[in-house]
Amino acid sequence: MEWLRHHNSQQPENQRVGFYGLDVYSLWDSLYQVMGYLQRREGGQKSAAFEAARRAFRCFEPFGEDAHEYARSTRWVPDSCEDEVVKLLQAIRAEIRAQKGDGRDEHFVAEQNALVLQNAEAYYRAAIRNDEESWNIRDRHMAQTLDRLLQHHGPGTRAIVCEHNTHIGDARYTDMADSRMVNIGH
Repeated sequence: MEWLRHHNSQQPENQRVGFYGLDVYSLWDSLYQVMGYLQRREGGQKSAAFEAARRAFRCFEPFGEDAHEYARSTRWVPDSCEDEVVKLLQAIRAEIRAQKGDGRDEHFVAEQNALVLQNAEAYYRAAIRNDEESWNIRDRHMAQTLDRLLQHHGPGTRAIVCEHNTHIGDARYTDMADSRMVNIGH
C-alpha cells in the first residue's frame, strides 16, 4: 500500500490507481462520513440532508454502534431505521445536485456512504432472518458499487476485483441458483 501511495503521488491525477472496498459492513462509519461531509459544506448543518442524517443517527443511537444489536431488535420489534436511511440517501442526492463547483470526488464518496448506510441497514435486518436475501443484498450492493466506480472514473476505466470465489464466480452455474442467490459474477 505504501508503494501504491508513492507511485500514485508521482502520477497525473487521471492516471492514478484507486483501491476501493465494495461491501456493506460499515454502517456507523458511513453514517459518520456522511455527517462529516455535511458539516464541511457551507450551511451544511442547516441543510435538510443534515437533519435527515441526524434522524438516522438518533434512530440507530440506542444500539450503541452495534449493528448486530440493531438487527436483533428488528426481529422482535417491527420498527426499523429503514425509512430514515432511505430519506437520508434521497436528501444527500438532492444536496449533491444543488452543489455548484468542484468536489466531484467528495460528492461521490458522500453519496456512496449514504448508499452503504441504506444497504447495510437492509443487510443487517435481513441477516437476522438467516435467509438468502441478506447475501443478495450484499452482492447487489457490491455490483452496484463497482458499476458506480466505473462510471465515476469515466470511459476506459478498468477494475481488478479481488473477492472470495463465492462472490466472484457466476452463481447461475452453481447450487446457489437453486436458492435464488446472486453474486457479483452473476
